[in-house]
Amino acid sequence: MKNKITKTITNALLMSFLTGTIVSIIVLIIIQSPNQNHYDTGEPRMNCFAGLGYGIIVGVHILFVILSLPAFLISLKLCGKTDSTLLCHFF
Repeated sequence: MKNKITKTITNALLMSFLTGTIVSIIVLIIIQSPNQNHYDTGEPRMNCFAGLGYGIIVGVHILFVILSLPAFLISLKLCGKTDSTLLCHFF
């Protein structure tokens, strides 16, 4: 039973990470698509931080996954079930 719960939580974390990252990148592409890549004279615009938005999106989603990992401690019974530890894992 414990193995099934762990597998379910792992799959949920991975699927939420992948879904959130993909949706965020699609939204970022849609937002950035109307921007012109060239000036009116025909010169290309120089963008030194072209991939920064994508890195921030992936980094934020990795942070969310790391912050939600204490759910494993509750399901695997690695820590005591006192009120204070349950409150810490909840937040």
